[in-house]
Amino acid sequence: MTTAPTATAPTAPPLPAGRTLVALLHDRPAVHGLLNALRTTGLRPHPVSDGVLIELRDADDRLVAAVQAARHVSVLAEAERLLGPLDDEDVPAQPWWVEARASHPDAFTALTAFATALTTRYGGTVRTTPSDATAPPIATPAPHPALIAATEHTLLAADDRPLIPFSAMLADALATHGPEGCAVQIVTPPGSTVTPLLAVFLASGPLFRWVISNDGTHHDALTGEPLVWDDRHGFVTDTHALREHGPHPDHLPTEGRQAPGWRLTVELTTLHPASDDLLLGEAAELLAAHLTGGRIALFDTGEPLCLPWDPHALTRLCRDRAPAASLLPFSGMPDSVRDPDSLGFHGLLRVQRVQEGVKETVCLTVVHPQGAQPDLDAIPRAVAALASRGLIRSMSVARRPGTRPEPRWTGFPAPVGLALGPEGITELGVTDPATAPVPVRLLGPSLNPAAWYRVGDGTHPEDWNRLRLLHRHLDPERR
Repeated sequence: MTTAPTATAPTAPPLPAGRTLVALLHDRPAVHGLLNALRTTGLRPHPVSDGVLIELRDADDRLVAAVQAARHVSVLAEAERLLGPLDDEDVPAQPWWVEARASHPDAFTALTAFATALTTRYGGTVRTTPSDATAPPIATPAPHPALIAATEHTLLAADDRPLIPFSAMLADALATHGPEGCAVQIVTPPGSTVTPLLAVFLASGPLFRWVISNDGTHHDALTGEPLVWDDRHGFVTDTHALREHGPHPDHLPTEGRQAPGWRLTVELTTLHPASDDLLLGEAAELLAAHLTGGRIALFDTGEPLCLPWDPHALTRLCRDRAPAASLLPFSGMPDSVRDPDSLGFHGLLRVQRVQEGVKETVCLTVVHPQGAQPDLDAIPRAVAALASRGLIRSMSVARRPGTRPEPRWTGFPAPVGLALGPEGITELGVTDPATAPVPVRLLGPSLNPAAWYRVGDGTHPEDWNRLRLLHRHLDPERR
């Protein structure tokens, strides 16, 4: 854990008065129509990221706004998931989503004129975020419109929307300005929350954080730890404040204060030989089928998820981006139109070229509503299916209370188990899996099985100790 320096820490960047609008259009905007609408802003457009993003600069060459290229939303319920009910007559059944972000308060008026010009020409409606006029604009321009600051090791974004997505604009910022090992931190006001997909992304790195900014103080949204600004690492734990005052009051465990329902999170890693006929996505499909009873429906480079699930299209996208890594969110159908016999789920697929081949990492979260218990017996069945297809190197499973991320304490997460594929067993030099300190099952092909180590049921914090014992058994050199 990175902690605060002993010297007086610099002041954190203020949360900017940025605002976002989304135009939902009936027809796809043509290039000339988009340019004509941009002229109404009085700002200078500058295409970046191969034209996927248009930066808008003022007369002083300051980056004050940005517009994302139009994206076709194939399922209206996906737009409603992010924006709320869309029941007025101007909303198309399959809208073209055009998102724009102003990082300076004066620029939002210009963006409003841009959106009005678009809807006049192509039909549709506009949704905007609430105004936060009290927040000051940032003093130093950031390298990307989705960011407010970039330190040596951290990219910092801020958003004041009630529900903050893993937006395509943020994904573009990470792909463009996020070097290997760079941390990401999202700053929000107390009343905002993040989508489950953004929460999964923020849980994927050791210094990735969801930061709550409240009257000049900051704390970690998931742990309640007080935070302080560091010029190299962004927001880090304020150890002095933590010793003196403890975590934020919203994160103190109290009797009976546990979120309803459960989330089961699976992280799977597999390694493919690099070949022209490689097809990605099968591991994610198998996990979804065994653990949710449903199928993956949508994927994209960011939210909203606009593309119907297609492993061939997904593989082409990753190949076009190589050797850069690809981070692609996916999900089943939105809850409002999901088959009631299946469970809701969401996930992230990370694909990167490594020396040994192509590494594919799947992080899948399955949502179990109040009164429903995870079927933990489905996990070994999934491991067996993955092993039979040669799609598992390692896999971990954990369980935590609550059906969605919340900026408060929702109960203790705990591990369920760990799986190793044949390559993982060989790599660690495990000669006899049955000697492990926890129950183990060999699954899949009899000559080349995977091992499933059951640590617990994911409801007891002490299961973390059993997991530590298992790690020491499997990798004694790192004890």
